[in-house]
Amino acid sequence: MKITYNLKDQDFSYEQNDLNEILKSNFLLTNSKGDFLNLGVKNNSSKFQGFNYCDQKSLEIFKIFDEINIENLEVEEVIYSGYKIERKYSSKFIKEDNKNLETKDSFYLGPTGGFIYEIENYEGDISIDLDSRLQFDFDKWGRDYKTYKENGLIITEYTKISKNIPEYKLYFIIKSQNFSYDLIENWIEKEYSYSKLRNTEYNLFIYRLLKMNISGSKKIFFGASTSKEDAINQISLLEKHGDELINFDNELFNELTKSKNFKKPISRDLDIAYKLSNNAIYNFFNKSLDKGNLKSGFFAGFPWFSKVWTRDELVGLRSFINNEEYYLVKQRIFYYIDSINEETGLIKRIDEKGSLESCDSVFWLAKRIGDLIFKLEKDNKFKEVLSFNEIRIIYDKLNFAFKKITQNYWDKKNELLSVKDGDSWMDTIPAQFPLDVQVQFLEFISILAQLASILNRYKDANYFLDFENGLREDIRDKYFRNNQLFNEAYSDDLRSNVFLCYYFYPQLFFKKDWENIFDNALKKLKTSWGGISSLSKDDKRFISNYSGEKNESYHNGDSWYWINNLTAIVLNDLNEKKYREEIRNILFSSTKDILKMGTIGYGSEISSSSSQKAEGCLAQLWSSTTYLEMIDNLFERE
Repeated sequence: MKITYNLKDQDFSYEQNDLNEILKSNFLLTNSKGDFLNLGVKNNSSKFQGFNYCDQKSLEIFKIFDEINIENLEVEEVIYSGYKIERKYSSKFIKEDNKNLETKDSFYLGPTGGFIYEIENYEGDISIDLDSRLQFDFDKWGRDYKTYKENGLIITEYTKISKNIPEYKLYFIIKSQNFSYDLIENWIEKEYSYSKLRNTEYNLFIYRLLKMNISGSKKIFFGASTSKEDAINQISLLEKHGDELINFDNELFNELTKSKNFKKPISRDLDIAYKLSNNAIYNFFNKSLDKGNLKSGFFAGFPWFSKVWTRDELVGLRSFINNEEYYLVKQRIFYYIDSINEETGLIKRIDEKGSLESCDSVFWLAKRIGDLIFKLEKDNKFKEVLSFNEIRIIYDKLNFAFKKITQNYWDKKNELLSVKDGDSWMDTIPAQFPLDVQVQFLEFISILAQLASILNRYKDANYFLDFENGLREDIRDKYFRNNQLFNEAYSDDLRSNVFLCYYFYPQLFFKKDWENIFDNALKKLKTSWGGISSLSKDDKRFISNYSGEKNESYHNGDSWYWINNLTAIVLNDLNEKKYREEIRNILFSSTKDILKMGTIGYGSEISSSSSQKAEGCLAQLWSSTTYLEMIDNLFERE
């Protein structure tokens, strides 16, 4: 199968011949309100794929539409234009004059929801399948569909019923005036191959709504919402202004994928993956109305990580700093500054009610504040973007968080932070004193010292510097032995966090010590295809193949693309010549993932260590943002 990217009217094509990867291949279209259309290039392989509607007030995600099925056609090529997806098929449409015409179809997602589907040069039936539900509501019972016609519209009203009480309603509407159809209204059983691979429920009953009878070419408008009126308005907007909206989105895509200047020459494939990633990161961005105010954030991934995960967003903010999106970054920083809990000093892991809190979100926040200040000073824009009073507010909030965190988590006996499971990004493994959290705390203290100095609070600055020096020595004593840096105090647990620690605090060791640490770590963590395993291959807990929802392999062998990208950054910073091969392998494997695997044009979450694959969540924010950060560092973006 061919994957083609259309950038400024120029096509770049790649062949994907791995059948398993073709079955998982999918495309993603999003809008700024949080809706997303995620469909398999051929057929849906995940039960989460389909059209997903985001409620602007609650940020809840509802899947409404499953997929469109075309009979007797095989996809030969999928063309991605950022705002639009087109598929070309192997069969040909034969006109009366015996001319063969290419059969193709396309999807466009509207800015307020709904989508346009066009099919050209086809004769036959197309079935429409629905799978309406709250995103994680897989209850088999109490699912009621009712379909009726009204003013040239086919309206399907879905009601979820629990204990004889309606829980919520969803609407799916089709503009029906330019085609004939047969209502099916029947349940069918589907098997989702990627869900099966992930060791989760993969056989679901889906509602086949109707079959459209197509002869030639048709443009069909769809609306989907929790509100009938909203779904109708979506169709109306797309009917009246579809061409204008498509032209606007085309211009935006061209703007986001325009060439950047680098000091070092960059290859064609890297340049294309870079441009696609720069477009992708803005597609995770959503805006919603919360109590009358505009609220924005970045979803962590699609299709099932469609929430604002604090850690993931703060990791990703670095690429927006590099893009000089200073006011967007500032807005998000102050949002999280205001989110620091007045009782605990922590920030929620997910931006929703009832979510657990963690300290590493505060540490990532401080890291990005430091990155922003450094970039502003470099560009001579510090006073233009941040006022003295705003720095004071930031410092006071972070200082408050420091006091609460040390009060609640500081272990006086071990002189380390004793944290809850989940406070480290490796949140599925138990660790009382995880290395990454200690080093992140070290960087947090260093940032506090810098902020105190900017504010001329030299007594505070000296206090933090003394604390920083003491903690640095304690980490060295407790985690560093035999030229190896371990993930738990007094243990032999070797994980990819050694590279994350350099990213946060390279001052922890001298250059020669870091080289010894990395040399020993790479022997045990480097994969054959270029990635970095999350756990040493010598560890008895190591699992070489992705285990899906069971989580056994998640931090015990799976290779995370965002960690791979950060590893290339730190290896390049430490010794570019010495680690050239490792950097090159990471660079090429991450690029391959974006161009040819998973969600086309996006970075996948993880891969098995055994061989490179697109696995986990197939469009992940921090995989795309750290890819951009890696390219910016390796090729020295001007």
